[in-house]
Amino acid sequence: MLKKYFGLILLSVLMTACTVTSKNTTPKTIFVSPNGNNDNSGLTINDPFLTINHAVDIAAPGDTVYLLPGKYREIINLNSKNGEADKPICIFGYSNDKNNYPVIDGGLVKPSDSAENYWMVFDNSNWVKVGRIKFKNGWRDPIQIDNSSFISFNRCMFWGARRSQGLVIDAS
Repeated sequence: MLKKYFGLILLSVLMTACTVTSKNTTPKTIFVSPNGNNDNSGLTINDPFLTINHAVDIAAPGDTVYLLPGKYREIINLNSKNGEADKPICIFGYSNDKNNYPVIDGGLVKPSDSAENYWMVFDNSNWVKVGRIKFKNGWRDPIQIDNSSFISFNRCMFWGARRSQGLVIDAS
């Protein structure tokens, strides 16, 4: 009888251990380069992805997406991307030298009241940190944050944003 219960207890402990370890995954470092390829692994500086969106799509809580120096022409969409308080999703320029920050270019070189050249759109996303990136040529509301919280920008530079201070926050 003791053996029967011991087996059940052991099975229960093993199942609990597997559940706990599956939740505690090691954070990934993901690399992106204007010269990368989305068929690459993205997991080393020598095998980067091409697009930021591809990297963001696979990013999980605690992961860091590093943007290598260069110009990126894409709207970064974070739709239902959720980090955690102690494991935010980070999107950072790889270089600490502001002369080598990556550039997110909205592509609008002439001012326009009707153009919407977004840099980033956050929708239902939480606990995301963005840092060491230059943003330019976005013009009308280039950063949009809808139904999202705990979004932070640190050591970023902004040029060519107009109306609504370049940032739209909608908490509806």
